[in-house]
Amino acid sequence: MTLAIALQGVWLNLPDDLRVHVPDRIAASVTAGLLILGLIGRLFQQRGADGTTYR
Repeated sequence: MTLAIALQGVWLNLPDDLRVHVPDRIAASVTAGLLILGLIGRLFQQRGADGTTYR
């Protein structure tokens, strides 16, 4: 989820001439996708290589 915040920070700091080439909707969609994937990743119980859970 930190990656989504970092993406927004990079997007805001891009110069306007570079930002023109990528629509705002794309940056927002990628951020939303990262947040949704992060949420899904938290819902599943993670297992190690030996089969034991990390929780």
